[in-house]
Amino acid sequence: MRRTLLFLLLILVFLSSVSALQGLGVETLYWRKQGSLLMEGVRSDYSGTELEVLLSSRTVVYDSYVLSFFGGVNKALSLTDDGAAVDVSSYPNAYFYGLGNSVVLPIDSGLLLEIGCAVTASCLQHAIGTAHYDLRSTHLRIGGKVGVGELEGGLFTVGLEYAIPLEGRIIKEDGGTTTLYRVSYAGSAFAFSAGFAFHL
Repeated sequence: MRRTLLFLLLILVFLSSVSALQGLGVETLYWRKQGSLLMEGVRSDYSGTELEVLLSSRTVVYDSYVLSFFGGVNKALSLTDDGAAVDVSSYPNAYFYGLGNSVVLPIDSGLLLEIGCAVTASCLQHAIGTAHYDLRSTHLRIGGKVGVGELEGGLFTVGLEYAIPLEGRIIKEDGGTTTLYRVSYAGSAFAFSAGFAFHL
């Protein structure tokens, strides 16, 4: 099911760019996160690293205002729960999508500064024993990046991002029983990004 949703999302990203005659972009982000979560009255601390690949479509609404739709995949590289290392080698990929807006400021010929914010929703499905878990969360992302050099209508980008969790929930299915858990987060994440954007 999640593969179907991701496929449909990528089609929408592509079609929205083509119809608006704007651009597409691909970025790789390396995240470092830390914080705590509260579920069923129990609080735990976490930290870890993640690798993310993001595909986006961009529409210039005004001269310098950009609206973007994006989606991608996120892979956990490391995780610590209450000081204990967790083996994430068997963890599946998480999938996400979002909507963002930004302001693009020209600095010099072939050099641009982009500052923006976005809201994302992510989903990770994982099975432990006979139980199946569906983890969902939303985040607010704020960042800036620099675009360097024009190459065949394309632009290399490097940047930084900051994210905070807004809310989360876990759906557990085990033996025909479904349980919903609300999760309260307190934490943050920082990322370094590198990518390439090109115009259609």
